[in-house]
Amino acid sequence: MIRSTLLTALAILALCQSAYSQSFSERIESLRLRGGHLPGAFLHNQQASGLIWYFSTIGVHAVALDGKHDRSVQDYLDRYLATATRPGGAINDVQNLVADKIEWKLSDSDDSYASGLLSLACWYSRRKEGTAWFKANLKQLKFIATANLVDAIDPKHNLSRTFNGTKSRFTDPLIVGVWNNEHDKDQEAKTNYRDVCQLMDNCEAYRGLKDFADRLVELYDADAETYADASKIVSKGILAMFEPKTQSFRVSTVPSGSIAFYPHRLIQVAPEVYGVDLGPDTQVIYEHAWRYLSAGGDRWWQGEIKDGSNDGTPMMILAFAAMRHGETQMATDHLNYYRKMLARRTSRPEMGNIEELGWALRASEMQSPSRQARQE
Repeated sequence: MIRSTLLTALAILALCQSAYSQSFSERIESLRLRGGHLPGAFLHNQQASGLIWYFSTIGVHAVALDGKHDRSVQDYLDRYLATATRPGGAINDVQNLVADKIEWKLSDSDDSYASGLLSLACWYSRRKEGTAWFKANLKQLKFIATANLVDAIDPKHNLSRTFNGTKSRFTDPLIVGVWNNEHDKDQEAKTNYRDVCQLMDNCEAYRGLKDFADRLVELYDADAETYADASKIVSKGILAMFEPKTQSFRVSTVPSGSIAFYPHRLIQVAPEVYGVDLGPDTQVIYEHAWRYLSAGGDRWWQGEIKDGSNDGTPMMILAFAAMRHGETQMATDHLNYYRKMLARRTSRPEMGNIEELGWALRASEMQSPSRQARQE
């Protein structure tokens, strides 16, 4: 145990000493743990002592696309699956890896985590060593997809619930601890959170389900239809989240308070980022949503978000969204701003969060026409 703790501490120290001139890809790869409690996992940033699997998966998927990191991708997938032991194949995040014993913390969802995992696994399954790996782990992947996405769909909204419906998931000590927090007296709100459906989560769910179904079709797997049908149900639910009156998407199935840049405006890009099929008016809806993103006057591509709801993070998903939407100059300006901030030694550690690096890498790859196909 002492050896694992020491190895983890040394690995984190090495990350803090990394050069500021690293590329996005190098920065992501530098977050990979090569020893300690969870070798193969990726820290949240260079000064973090813990990790968030959802964000890690975004970064790993981005760095995987150049085809030069297959070994670290498989190691990450193996580590993820070995750690996804909560009810329904869910996974908890890590608060602290430096302590003698891992300190876990509740993940903020089950559906988003499962979706990202499925998309990454499907991508890797097309690599040289990936097909055999995919087939060997297919039973567990199907279990995770079914419990956290298919069975989590709320028929009232045709959307995936944030947490899976496994009864024992709600007796998880971490969930009970969060929901019994003395600072949160609204028991009804906490109970309802079990059933809330989030727009971003469901855009991710659509992509994960569709990727999984498409890959199963290629492998002549009879279960492909189950996941394809689920993705179509979710896309209908997402379409119903679009409000004609405001020409924008609702954040979730519960009231989300007064309009803020995050989540209300940023969330508008989610359907386009994840390529959700919204029927014949898909592109029209994407355009309305994009206009709503910018309606507040924020110059996000220069780091100017007036209400501060981004909490100091650059929201690099918007650079990727801008590239997909054809706003290449905005995307370029956003990437240039981000590179400048990363080069500053005085920047907050959160500036180098793995998800921010991942979206920046994917956006920068799209600047080259020869590389754009990797993003599909």
